[in-house]
Amino acid sequence: MKKEKCWLYSFFKKLEEANDFIKFSIDIPDNVYIMADIQNIKRVFNNLFQNAIDNNATKIMIRLHEAQLLIENTGKEIPPETEKKIFDKEFSTKPYGSGLGLHIVREILLHHNARIELISANPVIFSISFKEVEYEIN
Repeated sequence: MKKEKCWLYSFFKKLEEANDFIKFSIDIPDNVYIMADIQNIKRVFNNLFQNAIDNNATKIMIRLHEAQLLIENTGKEIPPETEKKIFDKEFSTKPYGSGLGLHIVREILLHHNARIELISANPVIFSISFKEVEYEIN
């Protein structure tokens, strides 16, 4: 796995520009980066954003609090009986879903020394905690 600087603000702006289905609110300074395999991190956020779109979200809010990214969306709430299972391999609420998406998201993040958790089911908020978030001073 090749890690390089992933500038969070510009990373999310590029994902926003490539997406016509949903509005983004990005509250991250432009001098913040993580060391990451960019393609795998892109898979993580594309999966989270696609799940939001599939659940009728019209907006995604991304903010940074210390070494924690908070990803909130305006989609349907996650039912209580589903909350504990969403990261399980082969668990899906979609009739066409493989149940691998959030499981793979969690595995990719573990390989980046990060972890993901659902901190709110209504509104839907995921927290991604990184061991290291770097700030470059200009």
